[in-house]
Amino acid sequence: FYIFEPLCTEKFPHGISYNQTIANSDTIVPEYQQILTDYYNHCRIPIYSLSKFVALNDKIKKSGIIPLNVMASGKIPDSKMDKLTEFCESHEIRVTKTIRLKSLEHLPENLSKDLKIIYLVRDPRAIVKSRITRNDIWDLSKPNKPKKRFNRLDHVCETYDVFLNQRKNYKFAENILVVRYEDLTYERVKMAEKIYQFIGEKERSNFDEKLAHRFEHNARASIRISKGWRGVLDFSVVDRVQKGCGKVFEAFGYEKVLDDQEYEKLRNESSWVLNPGCVDCDW
Repeated sequence: FYIFEPLCTEKFPHGISYNQTIANSDTIVPEYQQILTDYYNHCRIPIYSLSKFVALNDKIKKSGIIPLNVMASGKIPDSKMDKLTEFCESHEIRVTKTIRLKSLEHLPENLSKDLKIIYLVRDPRAIVKSRITRNDIWDLSKPNKPKKRFNRLDHVCETYDVFLNQRKNYKFAENILVVRYEDLTYERVKMAEKIYQFIGEKERSNFDEKLAHRFEHNARASIRISKGWRGVLDFSVVDRVQKGCGKVFEAFGYEKVLDDQEYEKLRNESSWVLNPGCVDCDW
């Protein structure tokens, strides 16, 4: 059973808006913990994330329990939510995409010891490229407050750094699987098999055939996206990100561009990612 972004809630304490949740997550940790406890321990689904992400909550959408127009309205009868809870409880494995927690310590204490964490990482340079092209406040070409905009580059890896500092001492450290976006890009089926094995989902008939067919049409696009930062970022931006993400590059197998000459010479050939598509690597 899967739900997308359960931590996207309509109202936050202290006047925090949706777009501020990641930056200010420390102040709303108790609410996040309650949402995760309700979901994992009791199969209670937050209505707001259902209505906001109708298309992405595919499992629920296909169940037919809640009509799509009702789900989108956010005005879901208690009787429908009770049936959704029953549907959730019929699944042995429950999954969420949860991007708003900044720390392993923010996970609720009362979750089962069977909790599995799949920690997705991505080349920090690709993260910056995505933010620059998708979010106006990251547009480095604008003259307005250029210093503030460039200062954001120094903080790209802060959450990754927190994870690296905490994971060895985390009580469920053996239940963490680090997955690189680049490995998913190059070896989709094998990485999917690894993930399903990690969470204990072993019985999947025709698994390889289904996934291969599903991923085939967008394989080239995924690889192009993974390398897209090379054609967008100037070396000055790349260099600043690399300096602020030293631990991340070392831990997750990302290679640094040494200088602008190397960048210009190899930007159409090298990805500066160590072993892209490595299924057996332990990051």
